[in-house]
Amino acid sequence: MPSKWARRGLLLFAAIVGLLLGLLCPALTQGLLSPIGIVAGLGYFLLSRTMTQEDAESKSNERFNRWFLLIQILLYFIIGSAIGSMIPYLSALREQQQSLLFIRILK
Repeated sequence: MPSKWARRGLLLFAAIVGLLLGLLCPALTQGLLSPIGIVAGLGYFLLSRTMTQEDAESKSNERFNRWFLLIQILLYFIIGSAIGSMIPYLSALREQQQSLLFIRILK
């Protein structure tokens, strides 16, 4: 298991990569969110069912801790890409609303 700062760095890196991917390719990201979310959610559910808090803290379950880190990285990627892919859609929606308002004013 990586240290606390290394773990936070990995999670931050996943969120930033997701954010950048969401900004650059919003349509692709929207298509990826559902399958990655389903996999991460099922994995988190199944791993949390098989582990208790005492098991998570013991060193014998290093394999489970690695899986939890991977799932957390996927979840942070999903959050970053969801935020990143919404920004172009919101700006396009705002432009469309402004153009409709301008057309109404001209009439």
